[in-house]
Amino acid sequence: MKDRGYDYTRGRRKYYCPLVVKGVVTCDTPCSDSPYGRCVHTYTKHNPRLFPPVVRNSNEWNDVYKRRTTCERSNKRAKEDFLLEAAKHRSTMMWTVRIYGIAMCQHMDAWYQESNLDLSSILLSA
Repeated sequence: MKDRGYDYTRGRRKYYCPLVVKGVVTCDTPCSDSPYGRCVHTYTKHNPRLFPPVVRNSNEWNDVYKRRTTCERSNKRAKEDFLLEAAKHRSTMMWTVRIYGIAMCQHMDAWYQESNLDLSSILLSA
């Protein structure tokens, strides 16, 4: 089936028969009586992971996926490396303070990786 695009008003993606050329069915045994050919709709609202609004393996899909993997790596770093969920707080304020602290540590790590500083020589010379 060929992708026909996404209908945002109905929340579905449309596919049509690849043997339809300029509105004419070129198949010997057509699977539909319609002159337009067989058409299939997938509804995103039923399963957005299985039927996303963005076509897989397209340039837009690659851009979205790059952003998603970046977010997932950041979330993994906060939860597993900085042990966010190991904290036993109950108040929202304490969670907020901890998350801000973790975000600052992640920012410092990224800053350090991009710089040419050698922290071990700085710390040992002091």
